[in-house]
Amino acid sequence: MSIAPLYVWDGISPKPQLTFVDLHWHSEFSLKDGMIRILDPHDSKHNKGESVLVAERRGMGFVTCTDHGNMYGQAQLASTAKKYGLKHAPACEFYVAPQSRHEKSATKGDIIYYHMCAWAKNKEGYKNLCILQKLSYTEGFYHRPRIDKELIDKYGDGIMWSDGCIAGPISQQIIRDNDKVAREWFDWLINRFKGDFYMEYQNHGIPDEEKANNVKIDWANEHGIPIIATTDAHFYNKEDEDAHRALLCIQWSKWFDDPTFSGFSGSGYWMMDNDELLERFPIEYLNNTKLVADKVEESIIEFGKTVLPQFKVPQSFLQVIGGGNDVVAR
Repeated sequence: MSIAPLYVWDGISPKPQLTFVDLHWHSEFSLKDGMIRILDPHDSKHNKGESVLVAERRGMGFVTCTDHGNMYGQAQLASTAKKYGLKHAPACEFYVAPQSRHEKSATKGDIIYYHMCAWAKNKEGYKNLCILQKLSYTEGFYHRPRIDKELIDKYGDGIMWSDGCIAGPISQQIIRDNDKVAREWFDWLINRFKGDFYMEYQNHGIPDEEKANNVKIDWANEHGIPIIATTDAHFYNKEDEDAHRALLCIQWSKWFDDPTFSGFSGSGYWMMDNDELLERFPIEYLNNTKLVADKVEESIIEFGKTVLPQFKVPQSFLQVIGGGNDVVAR
């Protein structure tokens, strides 16, 4: 299988118009992993963080963030987006159990979790993201907070999904030459989410990534699934690569001068400018990201409105007082 020939800017011809938005990137809330700032660290009340700066640079009026296994920064990002007139999509890069979230034993070499990205397109989707987030910790935690197919099926409505990065279920199984299992995941996702499923195309110069891309592109084209270009950015500028490697050293207990540790495989984990994007990705895949942004409703996370929790009081906590119908908690 081979990647279908698509137009990639040659660096000489007039630049084509881009309608690209950054759908997959990591803020400082991807703990010990991401470095991109939602707010300016020196003056968070008045100055724009890197998330807003890059969104304004794109000119698409949209911002989202896919932190690993959590949504800690979503309210902050939504508030910042509102302040600067940007539409915001609550999102998360979930950890997904290969089988059941209740399976919590593994031997060396087993896959413990995959990665999959999810973006809320409306308030129902945001509510479901919150439920999935909670259950990933309370029911599925094993090395990481995990969900599974059962939860995705039950609480997946109102959400747009992608197959994720090189650590996604489809890519991981293709890399392991288990195309049958990869295809089972692909078929399940397109049948469950129909027009709300997207294939991610990343280009970090990794052979395994290219191997997975070749197969994924053929499958996506076969079924008319949009392919979206994502950078999986973890830091803002290319010059921050060494700083990011130092952060990973803290996470993985490595020394910075360890010759066997160079950080992430490949390159390209920063917020690229348009020229860099055009040199690395087919234009069609870059512009397909707008398909996701266009589905997102305005003001999904509301502010200034108190929403009280709803809960049912167990019958054993209630008693009838006197001969009337007055019920009180005891």
